Amino acid sequence: MISYSQWLQSLIEDLNYETLIEEPWRVRYLDADGTYRIMGNSRKRKKDGIWVSCLDEDLGEFPVIREKLEHAQNIVSVSIGMRQEIIPQKNV
Repeated sequence: MISYSQWLQSLIEDLNYETLIEEPWRVRYLDADGTYRIMGNSRKRKKDGIWVSCLDEDLGEFPVIREKLEHAQNIVSVSIGMRQEIIPQKNV
Protein backbone atom coordinates (compact mmCIF):
# COMPACT_ATOMS: atom_id res chain seq x y z
CA MET A 1 0.00 0.00 0.00
CA ILE A 2 1.36 3.40 -0.92
CA SER A 3 1.60 6.19 1.64
CA TYR A 4 -0.28 9.47 1.31
CA SER A 5 2.96 11.41 0.69
CA GLN A 6 3.98 8.99 -2.08
CA TRP A 7 0.52 9.26 -3.62
CA LEU A 8 0.60 13.08 -3.39
CA GLN A 9 4.00 13.27 -5.10
CA SER A 10 2.76 10.97 -7.87
CA LEU A 11 -0.43 13.03 -8.23
CA ILE A 12 1.55 16.28 -8.56
CA GLU A 13 3.71 14.69 -11.28
CA ASP A 14 0.62 13.36 -13.09
CA LEU A 15 -1.15 16.73 -12.97
CA ASN A 16 1.92 18.51 -14.33
CA TYR A 17 2.09 16.02 -17.23
CA GLU A 18 -1.67 16.14 -17.90
CA THR A 19 -1.50 19.95 -18.01
CA LEU A 20 1.33 19.82 -20.56
CA ILE A 21 -0.61 17.47 -22.85
CA GLU A 22 -3.84 19.40 -22.22
CA GLU A 23 -5.79 16.52 -20.67
CA PRO A 24 -8.47 18.13 -18.49
CA TRP A 25 -8.34 17.54 -14.74
CA ARG A 26 -9.93 18.91 -11.60
CA VAL A 27 -9.04 18.67 -7.91
CA ARG A 28 -11.45 19.65 -5.13
CA TYR A 29 -9.79 20.26 -1.77
CA LEU A 30 -9.85 22.14 1.52
CA ASP A 31 -6.99 24.62 1.71
CA ALA A 32 -4.84 25.25 4.80
CA ASP A 33 -7.54 27.60 6.17
CA GLY A 34 -10.33 25.06 5.61
CA THR A 35 -11.79 26.89 2.59
CA TYR A 36 -13.23 24.66 -0.14
CA ARG A 37 -11.30 25.17 -3.42
CA ILE A 38 -11.35 23.82 -6.96
CA MET A 39 -8.19 23.74 -9.08
CA GLY A 40 -7.95 22.63 -12.69
CA ASN A 41 -6.40 23.19 -16.08
CA SER A 42 -9.47 23.76 -18.23
CA ARG A 43 -10.15 27.34 -19.33
CA LYS A 44 -13.89 26.82 -18.87
CA ARG A 45 -13.25 25.98 -15.18
CA LYS A 46 -11.32 29.23 -14.60
CA LYS A 47 -14.40 30.95 -13.15
CA ASP A 48 -14.76 28.19 -10.53
CA GLY A 49 -11.36 28.41 -8.90
CA ILE A 50 -7.63 28.22 -9.49
CA TRP A 51 -6.64 27.80 -13.12
CA VAL A 52 -3.21 26.26 -13.65
CA SER A 53 -1.39 28.07 -16.45
CA CYS A 54 2.21 29.15 -15.71
CA LEU A 55 4.97 26.61 -16.26
CA ASP A 56 8.22 27.17 -14.37
CA GLU A 57 10.73 25.99 -16.96
CA ASP A 58 13.56 25.75 -14.41
CA LEU A 59 11.52 23.39 -12.21
CA GLY A 60 9.77 21.72 -15.14
CA GLU A 61 6.41 21.95 -13.39
CA PHE A 62 3.45 24.20 -12.66
CA PRO A 63 4.37 25.44 -9.14
CA VAL A 64 0.80 26.31 -8.12
CA ILE A 65 -0.11 22.59 -8.20
CA ARG A 66 2.55 21.62 -5.64
CA GLU A 67 2.02 24.75 -3.54
CA LYS A 68 -1.73 24.27 -3.15
CA LEU A 69 -1.84 20.48 -2.74
CA GLU A 70 1.08 20.12 -0.31
CA HIS A 71 -0.62 22.61 2.03
CA ALA A 72 -4.18 21.30 1.63
CA GLN A 73 -5.94 20.07 4.76
CA ASN A 74 -7.84 17.49 2.75
CA ILE A 75 -8.14 16.51 -0.92
CA VAL A 76 -11.82 15.79 -1.52
CA SER A 77 -11.77 14.48 -5.10
CA VAL A 78 -9.49 14.17 -8.12
CA SER A 79 -10.64 13.62 -11.69
CA ILE A 80 -8.29 13.30 -14.64
CA GLY A 81 -10.01 13.01 -17.99
CA MET A 82 -12.85 10.56 -17.40
CA ARG A 83 -11.34 8.74 -14.42
CA GLN A 84 -11.74 9.41 -10.70
CA GLU A 85 -8.72 8.89 -8.46
CA ILE A 86 -8.93 6.94 -5.21
CA ILE A 87 -7.47 9.10 -2.45
CA PRO A 88 -5.54 7.33 0.32
CA GLN A 89 -6.01 8.30 3.95
CA LYS A 90 -3.83 11.24 5.03
CA ASN A 91 -1.73 10.48 8.12
CA VAL A 92 -1.92 13.40 10.54
